[in-house]
Amino acid sequence: MFTKDGFVRPLSLCYFDIPSINDRSSKSNAIFEALSETEDLKIFNSLSVNIILEKAWQEHRTVFIVFFVVPYCLLLGTFFFWSNYCSFHKPERAGFKSEEAQKEAGIVSCFIIAITCMYFLL
Repeated sequence: MFTKDGFVRPLSLCYFDIPSINDRSSKSNAIFEALSETEDLKIFNSLSVNIILEKAWQEHRTVFIVFFVVPYCLLLGTFFFWSNYCSFHKPERAGFKSEEAQKEAGIVSCFIIAITCMYFLL
């Protein structure tokens, strides 16, 4: 609120009277659907729209990370492990004690890949 010299900085106070914006009802969904379907990109330069979207992102960020980013990273990591260490046609066995251990790890990683792919398809 104050500068280093002790002077008061200009302050702007914005009040938005948008009923039912936080209750995740059909009214609040209609606002976000209208924002998603607009072709006028200049509307996103508006302070009020930025505040609404920032608030919505803060509320949904954890859900997005837990249900989309973490499973995708699991899928990516499992595929990386399978493609580099468990491919059945590698003669050097990629550090496994036996060919059977390599096949078992390949089957388990393929199972994890299949489950994460099904998760994203549902």
